[in-house]
Amino acid sequence: KGGENIASPARGPFNTGGLYGERNGWYLPTYNATSWKAVTLPNRWSSSGVGWYRTSFTLNLPANMDVPIGLHMSDATYNYQALIYVNGWLMGRYWNTVGPQTTFSLPRGILNVNGTNTIAIAVWGLGAQSGGLGQVSLTSYGAYA
Repeated sequence: KGGENIASPARGPFNTGGLYGERNGWYLPTYNATSWKAVTLPNRWSSSGVGWYRTSFTLNLPANMDVPIGLHMSDATYNYQALIYVNGWLMGRYWNTVGPQTTFSLPRGILNVNGTNTIAIAVWGLGAQSGGLGQVSLTSYGAYA
């Protein structure tokens, strides 16, 4: 979609993998997802394919502290891969049955430590007839002065 005019020229073509949602900018913080159905995690759907999840949150971390933040994913119920976008940047790929990585570092500069952040996760259900997303949470690695 768009040929040379990709959804995010600043991030470039290597920030996406060619999914329909990527070509249409669903991972970008400016995308309007108000028409999307609200769900709670874990969430499971009964068809194969790709599903998208989005959420926004606000951080207000102390200016005189270094508080490393990570995004943690956990589940073991069904087989899927996920692409993790933070504020429009591809930050990791998760495969729940392969591992070992379950926590992805969200560095300052990508993560807005004093403002609003958007996480978008594209989930590719690898089961013959199912997909979905397990638990997702933010975690702190500590607080350092």
